[in-house]
This record gives sequence, C-alpha cells and structure tokens, in this order.
Amino acid sequence: MGKTATILLAALIALSGATASAGEGSGSFSGVNGHQATGQVAVVRTADGWEVRLEDSFSFDGAPDPWVGFGRSGSFVPATDFHRLRSNTGAQVYKVPADIDAGAYDEVYIWCRRYSVPLGVARITD
Repeated sequence: MGKTATILLAALIALSGATASAGEGSGSFSGVNGHQATGQVAVVRTADGWEVRLEDSFSFDGAPDPWVGFGRSGSFVPATDFHRLRSNTGAQVYKVPADIDAGAYDEVYIWCRRYSVPLGVARITD
C-alpha cells in the first residue's frame, strides 16, 4: 500500500469515528395543531444509550396524554412514543429504550396518544 493510500485510509478511519454520533444534536420546539410548545431539546448518546433532554427553556401549554417520541422528515413515527411527558415546563431527561435507535430520526415530538396527533415538534440538527 502506497503512502497516499495509507494516509487516505487513516483519514477515512478518523472520519468514521467522527460520524459515530450520528443523530446527536439539538433543536427548538414549535407548537402544532393549535398548541404552544417552545424551548430547546437535545438528543445525546451516552455510555448507557440515547437520552432526550428537554432544557430549562422547555414549555408546553398542556393536553391530554402527551408522550415524547420521534419522527423523520415531518412525520411522526408510530411506536416511538416511549415516555409520558413528566411536566409541561422545565428541564427533563428521558432515557430512550434500547429498541429505539434515536440516531435514525431527525425530530423529537410531543405526541398525544389519546387522539393520535402531534402537539409539538423540534427538528434536530448537529
């Protein structure tokens, strides 16, 4: 293997390590269907798996049966609503179950299970 190929291989290995955290990022909530939702959210990979972290700035106007879940490209993905929203305001941390790959989604939803409608959504970016 030539010197150029060795350097290229090393660069690819380094870059593959940099992309190991795909899916991590943060975003800002917007209300949907007449609801108010604001504040920051982060999706973080920890040694124990994925977490969704609603920041101190999080605020939601309330609704029956709100759950935290994921979506992709403007659509909620059924079966990703994994935890009931604990509080309508403030910092909260939710551990994502191991069978949900948070890195596969680009949105965090506040989802109403009772009526199957979105209440708030945050697009996750790096």
